[in-house]
Amino acid sequence: MSFVINTNVGSVLSTQHLGSYARKVDSAVVSIATGKRINTAGDFLKGESLANSFMVQSSALKNSLSSIKNGLSLADAAEKALQNSQNMLQSMRELAVQSSNGTYLPRTGKAMYSKSNATFSVTAGTNGRYASGSIRLTGATEGANSSGSLRFSGAHAGTQARATLLISGAVAGTNAQGYVRISGGTADVGNTIDSITIDGGSNILTSAITHTGNNSTTAEAVKNAISAAGFTASRSGANVYITSTTKDSAQDGGGFGSLAVTTSGDVTTTKSDIQGGVTTSQTTISGLTIDGGSNLLGGVPLSVSGDTAAIASAIQTAFSSGGHTATVSSNRVIITSNTKDSSQNDDVINLTMSNVGSGTAATSNSGLTLTGGYTPTTTTVSSVTVAGINGGNNLLNSGSITVTGDSTAIATAVAADISNSAFSSVYRSGSSVNFVRSIKTAAENGNTIQGSSSNIAGASSASITSGSLSGGDDTSINTISAIKVAGTNILAGNVSHTGGNTGTATTVKNAINANSATSGYRAESSGATITITATDKDTTDNGDNITMTRLSNGEALNEVSQGTVVNFSGGDTPSNNAFTEIRVNGVKINNNPILHTENNSTTAAAISAEINATTSTPRNYTASSSGANVTIYSDTIAYWEDNDKSLSVTSIGTAAHNNDNSNAILDGSVRLDGGAVVYINNRIKDVILEVDDQMQNASHNKLNLFTGNTLSFVTGKNIENTISAPTFSYTALDSDTLDLTVNATKTSLTYIDTTLENIRSVQSQYAAFSNRLEHEMGFLSDAVINTEGAMSKIIDSDIAGQTAQLMKYKFLEDAAISVYMQSRFQKRDVLKLYYDQFKVEGQGKMFL
Repeated sequence: MSFVINTNVGSVLSTQHLGSYARKVDSAVVSIATGKRINTAGDFLKGESLANSFMVQSSALKNSLSSIKNGLSLADAAEKALQNSQNMLQSMRELAVQSSNGTYLPRTGKAMYSKSNATFSVTAGTNGRYASGSIRLTGATEGANSSGSLRFSGAHAGTQARATLLISGAVAGTNAQGYVRISGGTADVGNTIDSITIDGGSNILTSAITHTGNNSTTAEAVKNAISAAGFTASRSGANVYITSTTKDSAQDGGGFGSLAVTTSGDVTTTKSDIQGGVTTSQTTISGLTIDGGSNLLGGVPLSVSGDTAAIASAIQTAFSSGGHTATVSSNRVIITSNTKDSSQNDDVINLTMSNVGSGTAATSNSGLTLTGGYTPTTTTVSSVTVAGINGGNNLLNSGSITVTGDSTAIATAVAADISNSAFSSVYRSGSSVNFVRSIKTAAENGNTIQGSSSNIAGASSASITSGSLSGGDDTSINTISAIKVAGTNILAGNVSHTGGNTGTATTVKNAINANSATSGYRAESSGATITITATDKDTTDNGDNITMTRLSNGEALNEVSQGTVVNFSGGDTPSNNAFTEIRVNGVKINNNPILHTENNSTTAAAISAEINATTSTPRNYTASSSGANVTIYSDTIAYWEDNDKSLSVTSIGTAAHNNDNSNAILDGSVRLDGGAVVYINNRIKDVILEVDDQMQNASHNKLNLFTGNTLSFVTGKNIENTISAPTFSYTALDSDTLDLTVNATKTSLTYIDTTLENIRSVQSQYAAFSNRLEHEMGFLSDAVINTEGAMSKIIDSDIAGQTAQLMKYKFLEDAAISVYMQSRFQKRDVLKLYYDQFKVEGQGKMFL
């Protein structure tokens, strides 16, 4: 029999449909249960993206609403503080008005005030001056001693032969060096310098170094962590220097000394390989001879490690010679003969040395000769004569002098050997012997000074240059018979004096002063000038001339003459120097002028006494003095009405003061006690403290409001959009200006009104700020509602539609279950038929 075997395709399809309908039934059930259209990521991808955008925007707007509510709270706090302060200032104003008429509060006693006052100082002045003039004497001299010199030349002190060995070529050596520079990196556990190697060897860091965020401190840590045999580590800034402990050029080049650095994280480094090593010179010095003689270095070869200066120092230390010395200057060895003699010139100096090792070889100018030796001169001076002195005979006390040395040594010995009363002094200057006569006369000018000498030994011979006496001058003889002032002789008698202008002027001064009781003049001298001063303070002497009369002594040579004359001037009477007027607000408060006493303090006391003795109308003033200061007080009405009244001082002659007559005013009057004003003023002081406390401590969220800070509040969804609160810096009230015991009521009221206006201005700014915040708050609230409405339309579920969908997918699910069950039964029957057939035929089981 033939039949068709159904496959399981129907079963597979029905299974797929069943699963799809089941999922849609579940989705509909969830949407109906939550009321949301989007419950999983796959429900509505585009809609979910839009919903998230609206959700973020809504959250930002709500945050802005919260910030603006905070701003409204700040505005409310500021408004309360400003209003309270305004109320207190208004009450203060009412108190100030009450103080001006005194009708609102009972008086507490008679008012007491301090006095207005002003001070000026007496700075200069005299109580008259004496007229004076001067006459200067010229022409006369005190005379002069003649003098001359004998000069020696040609003699030589001798010199020692010397030569200089120049050592060159050798070097001290240099340690090779390289560096690792920490050039960047931040402080983090993973940012490290892991290793540093030399020539690919082992790591010379004892541990990895973590970057500190600072290159220099990280470099210090790297330096401390380096441990390498044959090397040392140092740091400068961000550089870690690695230096060889040996001075060896073999460490340069050829790749030796290459540095390698490994790092982790963001650490960066740069490096310079180890280089610059120079091998120290090793030198052996085997001998030093002069003129082929024995070794002067002790016979033992010297081994020197170092540069040319070290070699030179070693030679100088080992040098030993009875006839020579050795000194060192840097890389030079200077060999000098111990005797001054030309015989050692051309003696040859030989230095033998050799290089050991690989360092730079040292060289020298060995083979040079001693030069410059010179035998000193030995001279015998047999005589020294000065024409007209000692009968023209030899002036040497020793008869003759033998001197070994140069011309200066000869002159020193000659000057020391001559002592003769005919001279005030005999002394050496350089290579010359100077002679100064003991008398003042011109008659000896031109007298010859001579000397004779002979050469005894030495390479040079001395010569003598003759001289002569000169410069002698006779002493003046002066007789002055009269010094006249306006034709009247004021000398006590003739003045005869032997000497110069200064001595004569002193004698003339004494002669005038000896006659001062009848002449009316006194005199002083300074050098050759005589100053003559009248003994009365008067102007009548001004213009009087001064003349001098001299008696002839028969000689015209060096006679005293009348020089520059300054006639009388500067006389001044005491009444010309006085303080003439002291005025307060234009009213003169002294009756008489006050003469300057030539002392500022006593003059100030006299001014004070004159003011106190004067009764001025309609007001009276008193005064006191302290030192050169005069203080003037308001007296009859001691109240601040005298404050700001001008003070002027007028003086004549030399009398002077420090009052500028334009800005000087009386000041300082205050109400001390008594009256309603004092009581009211104390209440105002309390209100001042309350206002200052209110404004200085007004705060919001622990932040003071009136210190000039700028406070801003975010609005909208972007932080760039802000609203700033008003900025205001409160300054504490000036208690001095508001003090009614010092200032008039008008001053305090003006200050209070200005302060009130400032606070009202700030108050209006805060009102505008608050209005703007409320407007912004309404706008943001609407924006939140609209945003959340739009988001709701996207994510909220249509319940009716979802219910219909649920019924549809439920029906389709039931149909799919029915088809699926039928396909399963049909397949089972066919499979059972095949199974039974194969079992009968013994072919085992068959599985599809």
